[in-house]
Amino acid sequence: MLIIPLLLVILLTLLFFALILSRFYISGRFTTRTNDRFVISAIASVLRQHLPVSSGLSLMAEAESVPVKRILLKVSGSVRSGLSLSAALKKSYPRCSGMVMSLITTGEKTGNLTAAANQAEQWEINRTKPLPSHMPNITVYAVILLAATVLASAFMMILIIPKFEEIFRDYDTALPPLMVYFINISNWLITAPGIWLLLGFYVALPLILYLFYRPRRTPVPDWPSLIADWFRWHLPYSRRFQFNIGLSVMLQTIRQAINSGMDIAVASRLAANVDVNWYLRQKMLAFSQAVSDGYSPQSAARTIGFGPVVESAVASGMKTGNMDQALQYAAEYHTALVNRRQTIIRNVAWPAGTVIIGTVVGLLVVACFQPLVRLIDSSIKASGY
Repeated sequence: MLIIPLLLVILLTLLFFALILSRFYISGRFTTRTNDRFVISAIASVLRQHLPVSSGLSLMAEAESVPVKRILLKVSGSVRSGLSLSAALKKSYPRCSGMVMSLITTGEKTGNLTAAANQAEQWEINRTKPLPSHMPNITVYAVILLAATVLASAFMMILIIPKFEEIFRDYDTALPPLMVYFINISNWLITAPGIWLLLGFYVALPLILYLFYRPRRTPVPDWPSLIADWFRWHLPYSRRFQFNIGLSVMLQTIRQAINSGMDIAVASRLAANVDVNWYLRQKMLAFSQAVSDGYSPQSAARTIGFGPVVESAVASGMKTGNMDQALQYAAEYHTALVNRRQTIIRNVAWPAGTVIIGTVVGLLVVACFQPLVRLIDSSIKASGY
Protein backbone atom coordinates (compact mmCIF):
# COMPACT_ATOMS: atom_id res chain seq x y z
CA MET A 1 0.00 0.00 0.00
CA LEU A 2 1.36 3.37 -1.03
CA ILE A 3 -0.70 5.06 1.70
CA ILE A 4 1.92 3.96 4.23
CA PRO A 5 4.80 5.94 2.65
CA LEU A 6 2.47 8.92 2.29
CA LEU A 7 1.71 8.75 6.00
CA LEU A 8 5.47 8.66 6.48
CA VAL A 9 5.67 11.91 4.52
CA ILE A 10 3.14 13.46 6.91
CA LEU A 11 5.23 12.29 9.86
CA LEU A 12 8.34 13.81 8.25
CA THR A 13 6.41 17.05 7.80
CA LEU A 14 5.59 17.26 11.48
CA LEU A 15 9.14 16.29 12.42
CA PHE A 16 10.54 18.92 10.11
CA PHE A 17 8.45 21.71 11.61
CA ALA A 18 9.27 20.50 15.12
CA LEU A 19 12.99 20.70 14.29
CA ILE A 20 12.55 24.20 12.91
CA LEU A 21 10.86 25.34 16.12
CA SER A 22 13.32 23.63 18.44
CA ARG A 23 16.41 24.68 16.47
CA PHE A 24 15.69 28.30 15.78
CA TYR A 25 13.27 29.36 18.51
CA ILE A 26 13.50 29.34 22.27
CA SER A 27 11.30 31.98 23.86
CA GLY A 28 10.72 33.48 20.43
CA ARG A 29 14.37 34.20 19.58
CA PHE A 30 17.23 32.68 17.66
CA THR A 31 19.47 31.10 20.28
CA THR A 32 22.69 31.29 18.26
CA ARG A 33 22.01 34.90 17.38
CA THR A 34 21.36 35.68 21.05
CA ASN A 35 24.73 34.20 22.00
CA ASP A 36 26.35 36.31 19.28
CA ARG A 37 24.75 39.42 20.71
CA PHE A 38 25.95 38.79 24.27
CA VAL A 39 29.45 37.85 23.14
CA ILE A 40 29.94 40.89 20.93
CA SER A 41 28.32 43.17 23.53
CA ALA A 42 30.87 41.98 26.10
CA ILE A 43 33.72 42.57 23.63
CA ALA A 44 32.44 46.04 22.70
CA SER A 45 32.03 46.94 26.38
CA VAL A 46 35.62 45.92 27.14
CA LEU A 47 36.95 47.96 24.21
CA ARG A 48 34.88 51.04 25.10
CA GLN A 49 36.34 51.01 28.60
CA HIS A 50 39.89 50.62 27.20
CA LEU A 51 40.47 47.47 29.25
CA PRO A 52 42.93 44.76 28.25
CA VAL A 53 40.92 42.40 26.07
CA SER A 54 41.96 39.16 27.74
CA SER A 55 41.42 40.18 31.37
CA GLY A 56 38.36 42.28 30.49
CA LEU A 57 36.61 39.36 28.82
CA SER A 58 37.42 37.12 31.80
CA LEU A 59 35.75 39.63 34.11
CA MET A 60 32.73 40.03 31.82
CA ALA A 61 32.33 36.25 31.63
CA GLU A 62 31.54 36.01 35.35
CA ALA A 63 28.24 37.85 34.87
CA GLU A 64 27.03 35.89 31.83
CA SER A 65 25.10 32.66 31.34
CA VAL A 66 27.00 29.38 31.10
CA PRO A 67 27.11 29.15 27.24
CA VAL A 68 28.23 32.77 26.84
CA LYS A 69 30.67 32.47 29.75
CA ARG A 70 32.30 29.46 28.11
CA ILE A 71 32.71 31.33 24.82
CA LEU A 72 34.16 34.46 26.45
CA LEU A 73 36.67 32.46 28.49
CA LYS A 74 37.83 30.61 25.37
CA VAL A 75 38.25 33.89 23.45
CA SER A 76 40.06 35.40 26.43
CA GLY A 77 42.47 32.49 26.55
CA SER A 78 43.15 32.71 22.81
CA VAL A 79 43.89 36.45 23.04
CA ARG A 80 46.17 35.80 26.03
CA SER A 81 48.11 33.29 23.92
CA GLY A 82 48.92 36.04 21.42
CA LEU A 83 46.18 35.81 18.80
CA SER A 84 44.41 38.87 17.47
CA LEU A 85 40.78 39.32 18.45
CA SER A 86 39.49 38.21 15.04
CA ALA A 87 41.73 35.13 15.06
CA ALA A 88 40.68 34.37 18.64
CA LEU A 89 37.00 34.54 17.65
CA LYS A 90 37.60 32.31 14.65
CA LYS A 91 39.40 29.73 16.78
CA SER A 92 37.30 29.83 19.95
CA TYR A 93 33.86 30.63 18.54
CA PRO A 94 33.68 29.19 15.00
CA ARG A 95 29.88 29.61 14.92
CA CYS A 96 30.22 33.36 15.33
CA SER A 97 28.30 35.41 12.77
CA GLY A 98 30.25 36.07 9.59
CA MET A 99 29.20 39.72 9.77
CA VAL A 100 30.71 40.11 13.24
CA MET A 101 33.91 38.37 12.17
CA SER A 102 34.31 40.57 9.10
CA LEU A 103 33.61 43.79 11.02
CA ILE A 104 36.13 42.92 13.75
CA THR A 105 38.73 42.06 11.08
CA THR A 106 38.06 45.37 9.33
CA GLY A 107 38.37 47.24 12.62
CA GLU A 108 41.78 45.70 13.21
CA LYS A 109 42.96 46.74 9.74
CA THR A 110 41.73 50.32 10.14
CA GLY A 111 43.04 50.67 13.69
CA ASN A 112 39.53 51.55 14.86
CA LEU A 113 38.55 48.33 16.61
CA THR A 114 36.25 49.99 19.14
CA ALA A 115 34.09 51.58 16.43
CA ALA A 116 33.96 48.28 14.54
CA ALA A 117 32.91 46.41 17.70
CA ASN A 118 30.21 49.00 18.36
CA GLN A 119 28.92 48.56 14.80
CA ALA A 120 28.92 44.76 15.20
CA GLU A 121 27.09 45.10 18.52
CA GLN A 122 24.41 47.29 16.97
CA TRP A 123 24.06 44.81 14.11
CA GLU A 124 23.41 41.97 16.56
CA ILE A 125 21.01 44.06 18.65
CA ASN A 126 18.96 44.86 15.54
CA ARG A 127 18.89 41.16 14.57
CA THR A 128 17.77 39.90 17.98
CA LYS A 129 15.70 42.70 19.46
CA PRO A 130 12.28 41.45 20.60
CA LEU A 131 9.11 42.61 18.92
CA PRO A 132 6.79 45.03 20.75
CA SER A 133 4.23 43.42 23.05
CA HIS A 134 1.38 44.33 20.69
CA MET A 135 3.17 42.67 17.75
CA PRO A 136 3.61 38.93 18.40
CA ASN A 137 6.23 36.86 16.64
CA ILE A 138 4.17 35.82 13.65
CA THR A 139 6.78 33.38 12.38
CA VAL A 140 6.13 30.93 15.22
CA TYR A 141 2.37 31.17 14.74
CA ALA A 142 2.74 30.79 10.98
CA VAL A 143 4.85 27.63 11.32
CA ILE A 144 2.43 26.06 13.79
CA LEU A 145 -0.61 26.95 11.67
CA LEU A 146 1.06 25.72 8.49
CA ALA A 147 2.00 22.42 10.14
CA ALA A 148 -1.58 21.93 11.40
CA THR A 149 -3.00 22.79 7.97
CA VAL A 150 -0.67 20.38 6.17
CA LEU A 151 -1.59 17.60 8.59
CA ALA A 152 -5.35 18.18 8.34
CA SER A 153 -5.28 18.52 4.57
CA ALA A 154 -3.14 15.42 4.11
CA PHE A 155 -5.45 13.43 6.39
CA MET A 156 -8.48 14.45 4.34
CA MET A 157 -6.78 13.83 1.01
CA ILE A 158 -5.58 10.36 2.03
CA LEU A 159 -8.42 8.93 4.12
CA ILE A 160 -11.60 10.87 3.37
CA ILE A 161 -11.60 12.22 -0.18
CA PRO A 162 -11.09 8.79 -1.89
CA LYS A 163 -14.14 7.36 -0.05
CA PHE A 164 -16.52 9.67 -1.91
CA GLU A 165 -15.66 8.03 -5.22
CA GLU A 166 -16.58 4.59 -3.83
CA ILE A 167 -19.83 5.84 -2.31
CA PHE A 168 -21.04 7.60 -5.44
CA ARG A 169 -20.10 4.62 -7.58
CA ASP A 170 -22.49 2.49 -5.53
CA TYR A 171 -25.30 5.05 -5.89
CA ASP A 172 -24.65 5.62 -9.60
CA THR A 173 -24.54 9.39 -9.07
CA ALA A 174 -22.14 11.90 -10.62
CA LEU A 175 -19.75 13.67 -8.29
CA PRO A 176 -19.59 17.50 -8.19
CA PRO A 177 -16.74 18.97 -10.28
CA LEU A 178 -14.86 20.30 -7.23
CA MET A 179 -14.81 16.88 -5.60
CA VAL A 180 -13.66 15.28 -8.87
CA TYR A 181 -10.75 17.74 -8.90
CA PHE A 182 -9.71 16.84 -5.34
CA ILE A 183 -10.08 13.12 -6.07
CA ASN A 184 -7.71 13.47 -9.01
CA ILE A 185 -5.20 15.19 -6.73
CA SER A 186 -5.65 12.48 -4.11
CA ASN A 187 -5.13 9.72 -6.68
CA TRP A 188 -1.98 11.41 -7.90
CA LEU A 189 -0.64 11.80 -4.35
CA ILE A 190 -1.00 8.13 -3.48
CA THR A 191 0.77 7.01 -6.65
CA ALA A 192 4.53 6.56 -6.89
CA PRO A 193 5.31 9.90 -8.66
CA GLY A 194 3.42 11.87 -6.02
CA ILE A 195 5.12 10.04 -3.16
CA TRP A 196 8.61 10.59 -4.56
CA LEU A 197 7.89 14.25 -5.29
CA LEU A 198 6.77 14.86 -1.72
CA LEU A 199 9.71 12.95 -0.29
CA GLY A 200 12.07 14.91 -2.55
CA PHE A 201 10.52 18.16 -1.38
CA TYR A 202 11.02 17.35 2.29
CA VAL A 203 14.59 16.27 1.65
CA ALA A 204 15.39 19.41 -0.36
CA LEU A 205 13.77 21.91 2.03
CA PRO A 206 16.11 21.27 5.00
CA LEU A 207 19.07 21.47 2.62
CA ILE A 208 17.86 24.85 1.37
CA LEU A 209 17.44 26.11 4.93
CA TYR A 210 20.92 24.84 5.72
CA LEU A 211 22.35 26.88 2.85
CA PHE A 212 20.62 30.01 4.08
CA TYR A 213 21.25 29.71 7.84
CA ARG A 214 24.62 27.95 8.13
CA PRO A 215 27.54 29.95 9.59
CA ARG A 216 29.35 31.81 6.83
CA ARG A 217 33.08 31.62 6.23
CA THR A 218 35.00 34.88 5.91
CA PRO A 219 36.45 36.67 4.04
CA VAL A 220 35.68 34.43 1.03
CA PRO A 221 32.40 32.50 1.43
CA ASP A 222 32.37 28.80 0.66
CA TRP A 223 30.16 27.39 -2.10
CA PRO A 224 26.97 26.84 -0.03
CA SER A 225 27.01 30.50 1.01
CA LEU A 226 27.69 31.56 -2.59
CA ILE A 227 24.67 29.54 -3.75
CA ALA A 228 22.49 31.15 -1.08
CA ASP A 229 23.78 34.60 -2.05
CA TRP A 230 22.97 33.90 -5.70
CA PHE A 231 19.35 33.12 -4.87
CA ARG A 232 19.06 36.13 -2.56
CA TRP A 233 20.52 38.44 -5.19
CA HIS A 234 18.43 37.21 -8.11
CA LEU A 235 15.03 37.13 -6.37
CA PRO A 236 13.52 40.57 -7.11
CA TYR A 237 12.25 41.60 -3.67
CA SER A 238 15.10 39.88 -1.84
CA ARG A 239 17.66 41.68 -4.00
CA ARG A 240 16.51 45.11 -2.85
CA PHE A 241 16.62 43.95 0.76
CA GLN A 242 20.14 42.54 0.33
CA PHE A 243 21.27 45.69 -1.44
CA ASN A 244 19.97 48.10 1.20
CA ILE A 245 21.11 46.23 4.29
CA GLY A 246 24.51 45.37 2.81
CA LEU A 247 25.20 48.86 1.49
CA SER A 248 24.30 50.37 4.86
CA VAL A 249 26.90 48.22 6.62
CA MET A 250 29.51 48.92 3.95
CA LEU A 251 29.00 52.68 4.15
CA GLN A 252 29.49 52.58 7.91
CA THR A 253 32.73 50.64 7.37
CA ILE A 254 33.93 53.19 4.80
CA ARG A 255 33.26 55.93 7.38
CA GLN A 256 35.45 54.17 9.94
CA ALA A 257 38.26 53.67 7.42
CA ILE A 258 38.16 57.31 6.26
CA ASN A 259 38.17 58.51 9.87
CA SER A 260 41.31 56.39 10.33
CA GLY A 261 43.05 58.32 7.54
CA MET A 262 42.42 56.12 4.49
CA ASP A 263 41.24 57.52 1.17
CA ILE A 264 37.89 56.47 -0.24
CA ALA A 265 39.36 53.98 -2.74
CA VAL A 266 41.24 52.05 -0.06
CA ALA A 267 38.31 52.37 2.37
CA SER A 268 35.82 50.97 -0.14
CA ARG A 269 38.18 48.10 -0.99
CA LEU A 270 38.34 47.28 2.70
CA ALA A 271 34.54 47.53 2.98
CA ALA A 272 34.25 44.89 0.24
CA ASN A 273 35.55 42.35 2.77
CA VAL A 274 32.50 42.80 5.02
CA ASP A 275 30.31 39.72 5.06
CA VAL A 276 27.33 40.95 3.05
CA ASN A 277 25.96 39.50 -0.18
CA TRP A 278 28.81 38.36 -2.42
CA TYR A 279 27.43 40.11 -5.50
CA LEU A 280 27.17 43.43 -3.66
CA ARG A 281 30.78 42.99 -2.52
CA GLN A 282 31.80 42.69 -6.17
CA LYS A 283 30.05 45.99 -6.88
CA MET A 284 31.98 47.65 -4.06
CA LEU A 285 35.25 46.27 -5.46
CA ALA A 286 34.33 47.68 -8.87
CA PHE A 287 33.60 51.05 -7.23
CA SER A 288 36.99 51.01 -5.51
CA GLN A 289 38.74 50.14 -8.75
CA ALA A 290 36.91 52.92 -10.65
CA VAL A 291 37.96 55.52 -8.07
CA SER A 292 41.54 54.23 -8.17
CA ASP A 293 41.48 54.58 -11.97
CA GLY A 294 40.69 58.30 -11.65
CA TYR A 295 36.89 58.47 -11.76
CA SER A 296 35.20 60.75 -9.26
CA PRO A 297 33.36 58.94 -6.44
CA GLN A 298 30.06 60.36 -7.70
CA SER A 299 30.50 59.12 -11.27
CA ALA A 300 31.81 55.76 -10.01
CA ALA A 301 28.74 55.37 -7.78
CA ARG A 302 26.49 56.23 -10.72
CA THR A 303 28.23 53.75 -13.02
CA ILE A 304 28.13 50.92 -10.47
CA GLY A 305 24.47 51.59 -9.64
CA PHE A 306 24.60 52.56 -5.97
CA GLY A 307 21.65 54.90 -6.40
CA PRO A 308 21.09 58.66 -6.26
CA VAL A 309 21.40 58.93 -2.47
CA VAL A 310 24.92 57.50 -2.41
CA GLU A 311 25.85 59.59 -5.45
CA SER A 312 24.68 62.79 -3.75
CA ALA A 313 26.28 61.81 -0.44
CA VAL A 314 29.77 61.19 -1.85
CA ALA A 315 29.54 64.31 -4.04
CA SER A 316 28.56 66.40 -1.00
CA GLY A 317 31.28 64.81 1.11
CA MET A 318 33.97 65.53 -1.48
CA LYS A 319 32.76 69.12 -1.87
CA THR A 320 32.45 70.01 1.82
CA GLY A 321 35.27 67.79 3.09
CA ASN A 322 32.85 66.18 5.57
CA MET A 323 32.63 62.68 4.13
CA ASP A 324 31.82 61.21 7.55
CA GLN A 325 28.50 63.02 7.90
CA ALA A 326 27.57 62.45 4.25
CA LEU A 327 28.16 58.70 4.47
CA GLN A 328 26.33 58.55 7.80
CA TYR A 329 23.27 60.05 6.13
CA ALA A 330 23.42 57.57 3.24
CA ALA A 331 23.86 54.62 5.62
CA GLU A 332 20.90 55.69 7.77
CA TYR A 333 18.77 56.17 4.64
CA HIS A 334 19.36 52.60 3.49
CA THR A 335 18.81 51.28 7.02
CA ALA A 336 15.44 53.06 7.05
CA LEU A 337 14.53 51.38 3.76
CA VAL A 338 15.31 47.98 5.30
CA ASN A 339 13.15 48.73 8.35
CA ARG A 340 10.30 49.86 6.10
CA ARG A 341 10.43 46.66 4.02
CA GLN A 342 10.52 44.52 7.16
CA THR A 343 7.46 46.32 8.51
CA ILE A 344 5.58 45.79 5.25
CA ILE A 345 6.43 42.08 5.19
CA ARG A 346 5.46 41.65 8.83
CA ASN A 347 2.12 43.39 8.33
CA VAL A 348 1.22 41.68 5.05
CA ALA A 349 2.59 38.15 5.42
CA TRP A 350 0.34 37.02 8.27
CA PRO A 351 -3.05 38.12 6.84
CA ALA A 352 -2.04 36.95 3.34
CA GLY A 353 -1.01 33.55 4.69
CA THR A 354 -4.24 33.30 6.67
CA VAL A 355 -6.29 34.04 3.55
CA ILE A 356 -4.43 31.41 1.53
CA ILE A 357 -4.74 28.75 4.22
CA GLY A 358 -8.39 29.63 4.82
CA THR A 359 -9.10 29.34 1.10
CA VAL A 360 -7.54 25.87 0.88
CA VAL A 361 -9.39 24.63 3.97
CA GLY A 362 -12.63 26.22 2.80
CA LEU A 363 -12.41 24.52 -0.60
CA LEU A 364 -11.84 21.17 1.10
CA VAL A 365 -14.87 21.67 3.32
CA VAL A 366 -17.09 22.76 0.42
CA ALA A 367 -15.83 19.83 -1.66
CA CYS A 368 -16.89 17.45 1.13
CA PHE A 369 -20.35 18.98 1.67
CA GLN A 370 -21.37 19.27 -1.98
CA PRO A 371 -21.44 15.48 -2.53
CA LEU A 372 -23.52 15.00 0.60
CA VAL A 373 -26.12 17.48 -0.66
CA ARG A 374 -26.14 15.84 -4.09
CA LEU A 375 -26.43 12.39 -2.53
CA ILE A 376 -29.40 13.48 -0.42
CA ASP A 377 -31.11 15.00 -3.49
CA SER A 378 -30.50 11.79 -5.44
CA SER A 379 -31.98 9.67 -2.65
CA ILE A 380 -35.06 11.87 -2.41
CA LYS A 381 -35.67 11.66 -6.17
CA ALA A 382 -35.17 7.89 -6.15
CA SER A 383 -37.76 7.48 -3.38
CA GLY A 384 -40.36 9.44 -5.36
CA TYR A 385 -40.77 12.37 -2.97
